[in-house]
Amino acid sequence: PCSIKLTSVLNTTAPRLSDPLVYDFKLENLGGTLINGVELKNEIPTGMTFNVAENAGWVNTNGILTYTYNNSLAPSRTDIIKLTLRFTRIHQQIFFLYSFPVTDFLTLITQCN
Repeated sequence: PCSIKLTSVLNTTAPRLSDPLVYDFKLENLGGTLINGVELKNEIPTGMTFNVAENAGWVNTNGILTYTYNNSLAPSRTDIIKLTLRFTRIHQQIFFLYSFPVTDFLTLITQCN
C-alpha cells in the first residue's frame, strides 16, 4: 500500500483581479517503495474558472478536476503538481468590493499504485 502526504499551497500572493491563482500540490512518498498512478481530484471552487491550456495533465469533467501522476516517485522524495485557476468575471467584481481571502481547497487522492 501507498503512504502519501499531500499538501496544497496557494502560490499567488495578493492576487489582482486578473491574476491567475496558482496552487502547488506537494506530493510526498512516505512509504518504502516507488509509487505511481496517484490520482488527485478537485472540485472547481465556486467563482473560479479552469483553462485546460494553463493546466497540463489536468482533465475537467463536469467541474471535477482530475490529475493522474504517472511518474515514479521514490521513497522520501517529493514532487510538485501545479493547478492554475482564475476568478470568474462576476467574482472579480465581488473580490474587488469585499476583498475576500483566497484559500486552499480540498484535494482527494482517489488512487495510488
